[in-house]
Amino acid sequence: DFEQNRSEIRLSEMDFTESYPDSSSSVALVARTGDLVTLKRLVGQGKSIESQDNRGWRPIHEAACWGHVECLKFLVTHTGGLVNLPNNEDVSPLHRAASKGFKEMTHLLITNGANVNLTDYGDYTPLHEAAIQGHFSVVEVLLDNEADKTVQDSHGRTPL
Repeated sequence: DFEQNRSEIRLSEMDFTESYPDSSSSVALVARTGDLVTLKRLVGQGKSIESQDNRGWRPIHEAACWGHVECLKFLVTHTGGLVNLPNNEDVSPLHRAASKGFKEMTHLLITNGANVNLTDYGDYTPLHEAAIQGHFSVVEVLLDNEADKTVQDSHGRTPL
């Protein structure tokens, strides 16, 4: 049936990893841009730091991904257990920080309870992410904090 095929084609062409601005909260948007003053103001006004966008990203994912360490410090002190919450692809804030090579942020997340051995959709750990990207200072931080170097991803590869 033509209509069903057309719908299936449209769905197959959609990018489910793309962020749609209208699905992002104001808190997530300022965490993404690193505007700590506005972030503090919004949270002070009662805006949620737990809201998710269409990808399942929360403000803590945004800060970790874009390298905004001061925003991340603020969010970590206000989120408690959110340091381990994954997005829609099972990617944690620590996965994001490690894959980008953000050593200070990686350490900050770990010292605030981030699990160094969480796996994402491809069974990658933060150690896999850091090693693949060549971020050896982050690899050291992860190994110093008991990251398991024997975990295999979905293709049977270990991080090192």
